[in-house]
Amino acid sequence: MKRRALLAATALTLSEGCLTSLTSTPNGSRPVADRKFTIYELDSDASERSPGPTEKPTVSFGLASKQVIVLGSLYVGLSQCNKAELKDVSCDADSETLTVRVGNGDKSHSGNSCTADESADAYRLVVTMKEQLPKTVRVEQVGDPSAKSVTVQRS
Repeated sequence: MKRRALLAATALTLSEGCLTSLTSTPNGSRPVADRKFTIYELDSDASERSPGPTEKPTVSFGLASKQVIVLGSLYVGLSQCNKAELKDVSCDADSETLTVRVGNGDKSHSGNSCTADESADAYRLVVTMKEQLPKTVRVEQVGDPSAKSVTVQRS
């Protein structure tokens, strides 16, 4: 019976998108309150603040709002078939590290064949923390031939 409870707790923790120790935080809460991932066409007005696909993503902290903001862009593959996709958001409560993985995924399309053009998407990720900002944020871009990662310490 204890095994089922342990498996259920692990599944719930992973589905929440924040990996903490099985004992959770001292007050029993999970660190991530919300996350919002938005994709922009690389040449749109909204993407002007994002670094280009050959540059590292940027991380900023909203102290009052308890938010971590990640801006980036990456090559995703074929424009009609692929898009940027949030792969994972996880928290390590012991090291106070938030790890974000962004990669490419499939677009749902209406049966049209994919064209052979290479495209890139800009993205914005906002992670709202429940109680406090992490000390370290690590962003990994995966699947892109020029895979980039960045680690930022909050000052």
